[in-house]
Amino acid sequence: MHNSFQTYLRNLCSAVVYHDTNDHSWRVLEVHHGKIEHILMNDELIFELLDELQTDSSAAIGFRHLAQQTQGRQDRHLEIYKLFIRSVKQMPLTASHDNILVVAFPADFSILYKFIRFFMMYVFRQATPRARISGLKTSNIEH
Repeated sequence: MHNSFQTYLRNLCSAVVYHDTNDHSWRVLEVHHGKIEHILMNDELIFELLDELQTDSSAAIGFRHLAQQTQGRQDRHLEIYKLFIRSVKQMPLTASHDNILVVAFPADFSILYKFIRFFMMYVFRQATPRARISGLKTSNIEH
């Protein structure tokens, strides 16, 4: 990850940028060795800060902050969803990754919502309840 982005995140906890409505200036509230300091920001510092934030924001696009194990589960769920969409939409096995993504994640939210809802119902039908796996009897109804 971008080094300045890591520095920004580390410094974010010890500094706050705010606008002073009394004199319409930008100030930085920083904590140094337990003492609060106010630093007046000039236009150049503001420009540099905003430029760094824009660069860091762009660098962070697509960054997955979750643990590797969680990301692995998410990736498996995504692959199952793409297989589900390819089957339901009867897409050929030779369909490209990009074509599958276009169909699986349409721009129309109502269609996407319907696909996700159908996929969740499909998954729930396929899943084995944990209680059944562990041998616990949860009801008299057999599935």
